[in-house]
Amino acid sequence: MGLSIGLARYQSLYKDVLDWQNDANKTLYTAKHKGLNTINAALTRTATDNADARKVIQNYK
Repeated sequence: MGLSIGLARYQSLYKDVLDWQNDANKTLYTAKHKGLNTINAALTRTATDNADARKVIQNYK
């Protein structure tokens, strides 16, 4: 059995809860693709990230 976790802390730059959920989902699926027992966390989002939907994701294994 393995575990993959995607984390995204709330940030004021999120337009709504769906932005927050989207970040958490992206980190979860990144963790799943990296392999078992992986945790990914979405780091601080910037205004630029909101404009072009890019952000930094930190991987832990």
